[in-house]
Amino acid sequence: MIKDSSFYLLSQVVTPLMNFITVPIVTSILSIEDYGFFVIYLATLNFMMMFGSSWLVTTVLRFQDRIKSNYSFTPSLLCLQLILSFVVILVSIIVDQFYTIMPRLSGYEKATFFLLFFVNSYFELYLGYCRSANQSKKYSIYFSVSSVLKSIVAVGLLWYTQSITYFFVGWLFISSLLLIFIYFKEVSVRTIKMEVISRKEMRSVVSYGFPFVFTGLGGLLISQIDKYMLLNLNDSAKVGIYNVTFLVANYSVGILATVLIMASYPIIVEKWESKKSDTEYAEFMDSQIDLFLGTCLPALIGVILIGRDLISVVFNDDFLVESNVLIFIATSSLVASFLQYLQKSFVLHKHTVVQSYIYLFGAFVNIVLNYVLIPRYGVLGASISTLVTFLIIFTIVLFYNYMKWKIMWFGNVLEVAKIITSSAVMFVTVQYFKEFVTNTVLSILVSVVLGVVVYISMVLTLRVKSIKRYI
Repeated sequence: MIKDSSFYLLSQVVTPLMNFITVPIVTSILSIEDYGFFVIYLATLNFMMMFGSSWLVTTVLRFQDRIKSNYSFTPSLLCLQLILSFVVILVSIIVDQFYTIMPRLSGYEKATFFLLFFVNSYFELYLGYCRSANQSKKYSIYFSVSSVLKSIVAVGLLWYTQSITYFFVGWLFISSLLLIFIYFKEVSVRTIKMEVISRKEMRSVVSYGFPFVFTGLGGLLISQIDKYMLLNLNDSAKVGIYNVTFLVANYSVGILATVLIMASYPIIVEKWESKKSDTEYAEFMDSQIDLFLGTCLPALIGVILIGRDLISVVFNDDFLVESNVLIFIATSSLVASFLQYLQKSFVLHKHTVVQSYIYLFGAFVNIVLNYVLIPRYGVLGASISTLVTFLIIFTIVLFYNYMKWKIMWFGNVLEVAKIITSSAVMFVTVQYFKEFVTNTVLSILVSVVLGVVVYISMVLTLRVKSIKRYI
């Protein structure tokens, strides 16, 4: 798992790293208002990917055995991907007529956007196959190369043309090149026999995986709908400001959680299939949660301590928000990441429909809260809505797990207490010494180094087993 985590860490670090490099460039080229529209386009692409691709990738990860044993599974999945792509594009065109999801784009620009979605769908599906086969190195290479080249070409075109459209043209160009390269490079891709498409396999994939659409829809509505509402109820500048804060929080806490979850998911499924008892499996899941909290809780503290300074240095003071906004968004990221572990029970027990109901309910709550809070509090209202919604979903999932399966995956109590204590000592220490450093850049460096040293020292002193064995 350590080896796989290293490769996944590399791939997941590259994207936020490139974003921290490119987003300041993008925000310097575009006005705050135009950057807000740019964020809306990205949110729309995320929605389209969720309906047309993401749930298929999840199905691939769950049905690892079929990929190896059933020669008709992969051709059927590719055919299904084609059908889904056209359906999603058609639905997007219809929705845009009633509720603007692609503001200010011409017909040609929308066509480019849809083609980007189509190509990206197949690229993401291939990456899903790499993960299902535990090919973490190959996944990391393709993912990282894609992120770097997309960023360089897209930002270069944006700078040269001063047009958002050409940013997405750059993405499309790189994604297309990578797909062509994969086709000629990977023998397993060229030897797929499309004539063995099975409707039965396609139905089984839809039957199992389609409920993930509603789970994903709920989660995406919770994390993205506030941007559309800020646009419609406030102004596009607020969308840009909110997104920068979201990036800082999510690409710190969220990135660590994503790496851990990606590395552990195949093991979670394997352990489940071969488990000898529920108690043994519960201990395994508790150890995974201990590792998650031991890694992500101090990251949350770090974001709270240096988040505003980071925004001020990397971007500019125009994007600064209240401290409470950063705290709410970062905490939301931690809770949402924790949920990724708790809700694995729905996948393992194949209760994905119930999971989708919970997230759709959460999305409804989030929409209502946004409509109430955003007009009055703006960005702060959006951050409060997101945190409250994820806490409600967290409580429901925790309750359902216990009532249905007597599951209490919450980590080892003593280990969690030690982790919280270590994080608290880190926070107090860094906050105290931070006051003596007036230079913003130096304050960030001192806070990071001191925080790491204090936390590791506390972990070793308190003997936090879940973290100590990796140090």
